Amino acid sequence: MKGMEGIVTSISYDLYGCIQAIITPSIDAKNRNDVNGWYDIKRLEILDDVPLMDIPDWDDEEIGCADKPTL
Repeated sequence: MKGMEGIVTSISYDLYGCIQAIITPSIDAKNRNDVNGWYDIKRLEILDDVPLMDIPDWDDEEIGCADKPTL
């Protein structure tokens, strides 16, 4: 959606190879009718490259709400 601004809160890789991101609009969004939505990442423009959180260290035993599967 052109003009939609927000924060990417999740990224999905689907069975057909599409990579999509869900965008959550900010509280002070210009259009308060904007809702969460999935968008192809190729259509997104990065407005600020400073992350809101550290990138998770997936080797850390403390991350996640469930036990990690064993291989």
